[in-house]
Amino acid sequence: MVVSQLVLEENLGSDWRSHFASFDMVPFAAASIGQVHTAVLAPSSPFASSYPPSMRVAVKVQFPGVRASISSDLSNLKWLLVAGAVLPRGLYLENTLRVMERELDEECDYLREAACGEQMRQLLGDSADFAAPRVVNELCGPMVLTTEFMGGRPLSEAISYSQPLKDEIGEKILKLCLRELFEFELMQTDPNWSNFLFNRESRKIELIDFGATRSYTTSFIDRFHGLLLAAIAQDEGECLRVSRDLGYLTGEENQITSPALQEMLSAHVASLVALGTPFRPSSPSPFPFGTLGPPITTAIRAQIPVMLKHRLSPPPSETYSLNRKLSGAFLLCERLGSRVRASELLEEVSTTRRMVVSNALD
Repeated sequence: MVVSQLVLEENLGSDWRSHFASFDMVPFAAASIGQVHTAVLAPSSPFASSYPPSMRVAVKVQFPGVRASISSDLSNLKWLLVAGAVLPRGLYLENTLRVMERELDEECDYLREAACGEQMRQLLGDSADFAAPRVVNELCGPMVLTTEFMGGRPLSEAISYSQPLKDEIGEKILKLCLRELFEFELMQTDPNWSNFLFNRESRKIELIDFGATRSYTTSFIDRFHGLLLAAIAQDEGECLRVSRDLGYLTGEENQITSPALQEMLSAHVASLVALGTPFRPSSPSPFPFGTLGPPITTAIRAQIPVMLKHRLSPPPSETYSLNRKLSGAFLLCERLGSRVRASELLEEVSTTRRMVVSNALD
């Protein structure tokens, strides 16, 4: 509690308490790199009029020293992994750790997270399915983030919900994932269940953590969209062509007749085709993730050792977090046994994307 007070003073000033009518110094939740307190904004605060009266807020306070320790912790991890001599060549450890260090450093910047949260809230607008909290920018700092308190329940509780409600939640999670990618080009990439709440009164999925938010260029998303469509169509040649454009492949693989490299290409295509299964028009709709999801996971996992052993280049840096979110969304639907209109959702989002691109060109 003393640590929280020191961080609050350093980030918000010595008069930080004057902005709150109440502040519970006992944290009600833990964040990955800090703890979360609940509080109520004071009506007497100079900026109180900018927010609903006596708005309840969540105040996330980062543990001191976390950001400074990232580099040394990853160096120690690298030493342990290299010393173990068990890493496949295709893991590209240096590249993996470099991406990890950059992403972890970004997640420690609460001002960046505040900006990402504001951006996502604007993009969601008055959505009937999703909500993001207001950010109290006046009470944010590099290590303190203050946002509107959201009233939903953790998705971990959804395991006990009725099947129709599980279907609804799974469909909304996958819809969010697709909208983030192909409509917003901005994605909250941490699929941890604790980052999402379900409000049974509003029927909305509430997003509460934006530290792992990543933006993508239009050209990258265009190519990734093309790759997904090729995977759905089971078009091996197009999968390989777009994979080269994206940087999954170097373009040199086809010049090498090594059986091992050809095996890697086949494994790469097989993993993509498996990923496209829920969105394929020939697949059941709604897609039963509870029964047909595990074979997809098994099929993709079976290809990973081959790809790691023989690939000639690391995957594009954008795909590390993107793949984590996609696999997390699939796994959530799988664990809930959700039945999701996956192909219809992708078609809806793809139609919206085509309209947006067309309007941008006009």
